[in-house]
Amino acid sequence: MTALCSNCTDPDRRVYANGLCARCYGYQRKRGKPRPLDLAAPREFTPDELLEAAARFMRGESLTAIAASMGNVKPTNLANAITGRTAKYRYILELVPVEYITSMRSYKARYGSRKLTPPQVRDLRKRRASGEFLSELARRFHICESAVSKIARGKFYGEVGGPIAESQTVGGDERI
Repeated sequence: MTALCSNCTDPDRRVYANGLCARCYGYQRKRGKPRPLDLAAPREFTPDELLEAAARFMRGESLTAIAASMGNVKPTNLANAITGRTAKYRYILELVPVEYITSMRSYKARYGSRKLTPPQVRDLRKRRASGEFLSELARRFHICESAVSKIARGKFYGEVGGPIAESQTVGGDERI
């Protein structure tokens, strides 16, 4: 019988030192405090959550925004769970329509780790052209203000359509 980590009580991890598993011990050595429990236990997904996340992604929401609304979830973990790349959630492949999975996998192949989909970029550009503030758009799309500015000017996502904002010169600096 193996002893449990005194912090995360994960049965799959062997006790390493001071009654902690290697992950919790390393965290404590580096930061001088115990590993928070919300980081220690990974978030479990229900089939309904995964189906809802897949549907939201297919409607054009970014995985970053979906993961942020779900709480303590990393976008990559969510994508792997939805597409069945995580063994624990492989049964989801039977529940999610095949076109959702192929679409999500092909999106990753086409766009890599981009945070916004083409419809979101066009929406961002329309909103910026209508006068919305950079800070509001950054909050809405879960990206930083400089990225919003570069997307609106066409420096990022140049191949996607939508109104491109004109840059202005203010005090010798080019600004949007």
